[in-house]
Amino acid sequence: MIGYIEVYLSFPTSDNIYIPFFYITDPYKNKDYKEDVLACLIEAFGTENYKTVSVYTALKTWKDLAFWQSCGFDTILSVETDSTNTEHSYGYIELQYII
Repeated sequence: MIGYIEVYLSFPTSDNIYIPFFYITDPYKNKDYKEDVLACLIEAFGTENYKTVSVYTALKTWKDLAFWQSCGFDTILSVETDSTNTEHSYGYIELQYII
């Protein structure tokens, strides 16, 4: 298995594609598969009257955020943080790409 993506069409609005989970296994992480899958998804559904794509992702490292920004997800919809704010906790961010 190369990876797993979970996609909801028309959620939370009828013109949005929602990705709450996107994972590429370790042997394939540095091979641009994630970028290729996102590009294909956006291209395919962009012709189906979807106007936005939203992702919900953990902020474990700045590299995670930089990846999504490099793919065009540059609008922040929400940010959640753990109230303990320790070195072992992290936050979540919801980002949006406009097709």
